[in-house]
Amino acid sequence: MGASHLLSGWLAALLTSSVAAAVALTSGVVDLDLVFPLNDTYAPLDGKLPIVFALSSQPFQPALASTLQLHLSYVLLDLNNQSHSLASGDLTLGTLSSTSVDNPYFFYSYSDKLAGRTTQFALQCTVSLVASLTSADNCSRGCNNQSTIITNPNLIYNAYFTTQAGAQVAAVSSSASNKTTCLPHASWSFGFNIDDYIQDKTDTYAVLAPNSPSFGPRPCAIQVDAATAASISDGIDTTTTSTSSPSGTVTSSAKILSPFSIMPACWSLLVLGLSAA
Repeated sequence: MGASHLLSGWLAALLTSSVAAAVALTSGVVDLDLVFPLNDTYAPLDGKLPIVFALSSQPFQPALASTLQLHLSYVLLDLNNQSHSLASGDLTLGTLSSTSVDNPYFFYSYSDKLAGRTTQFALQCTVSLVASLTSADNCSRGCNNQSTIITNPNLIYNAYFTTQAGAQVAAVSSSASNKTTCLPHASWSFGFNIDDYIQDKTDTYAVLAPNSPSFGPRPCAIQVDAATAASISDGIDTTTTSTSSPSGTVTSSAKILSPFSIMPACWSLLVLGLSAA
């Protein structure tokens, strides 16, 4: 099975990777972060709730995005009434960010269905990727011929937030507006090492390996700069729910994404969660 077909199903497909493809890309780290909403309490909304993610890489390589088979699905639920989703999205992150020179690159959407609700919500996120596992089968100590098994696991993370009267406004936190320097364990981060690339005909794919020190709740929530926060807010305010596919760039670092179909229900491998404050 070719690498281009690894994500066609939710069950892992396997192939063996050889030596890294001869491409002008180096090893590094890719991070996918939830920017908003945070595990926090907000005032009831009468407008749109931003849903924001960030994708970054170190060292920064603009050509890297086109090699990423990294997929994000999410659904927003009212925990007191889970029969209908309040928002959902299905995003192919490498494709969407491949024309950008920004690092980090922000993806955002929104929900306008929270008006008047005073309750607890869950943002359920599923990340699928092309991942590598080193195989030691039939290889004694010191063997130099270990192979790498390539598979496509699904990683799941749930973040929770509450709305109640008198709380702060639900807005993307910026370094200029936030009163605190760190909001611990308020969002999640997935860090992946890129140690290899595989070639499928003329296409090159980055192979990701989970980076455990940066896998799970963030020590501090991400704070964007004031200009980016304003750009995201303005872009969401001028977007209508009639949009059914990604639209144009608002600024060089923000792209609008509107609700898509509900995400696949077959989740596996890893479940991590944040409890509500």
